[in-house]
Amino acid sequence: MWEVFGVQGLYFLFSIWTIILFYSRTQDRLNEKFLKLGVLFCLICCSTFTFELFNFQMNVAFLLSIFMISYDVSKLKFSEQFIHFFKGLIIGMSYSSMSILAIYDPASYFINEFFSISLMTTVLAIFLSNHYIERIRLLIIGLIQGEVFNFFTYRSIKVQYIIGDLSWLDSLFLTILLITSLRLLSLNFSKKNLKSGKLVKN
Repeated sequence: MWEVFGVQGLYFLFSIWTIILFYSRTQDRLNEKFLKLGVLFCLICCSTFTFELFNFQMNVAFLLSIFMISYDVSKLKFSEQFIHFFKGLIIGMSYSSMSILAIYDPASYFINEFFSISLMTTVLAIFLSNHYIERIRLLIIGLIQGEVFNFFTYRSIKVQYIIGDLSWLDSLFLTILLITSLRLLSLNFSKKNLKSGKLVKN
């Protein structure tokens, strides 16, 4: 598997296996747990395949991500869908701008672009929402939109670009891992504060 992914995709694999380990230890019902783990395993398998349609190439995992987030957002009210789209647009434009600037920025030789992009989109998601699930939605919507912006930008200068390649998956899942890690840290910190508060009262 490492030979298939190469250097690109390492962050994706590390992040997704960490998330799989996290979900396997949750207290969710068995059918929900199998569904979540099945989706993650499916993303791993689909990430190695691309298809060509109307003279552009797309990763199968990217298309699967579009279907999943579209289904999830469709269950929200129309006003909430619009808000998600607008907030995701902010993240998407920022992601696209940083991805393109990294090509010409000399600092990209010293600073890992995946970490810088993931950190920036994580901060934006935190500022744009107070809820964990909504932050995940915004990140997926935003990075999908940003990847589409990147495609049209590269296409305008006659450069072949694969939509949703392994580097995109790197950025997406590293960002999700950062958001999830921050949530776990905040929950752990809250529990410790609650315990210390009870001890003080006693």
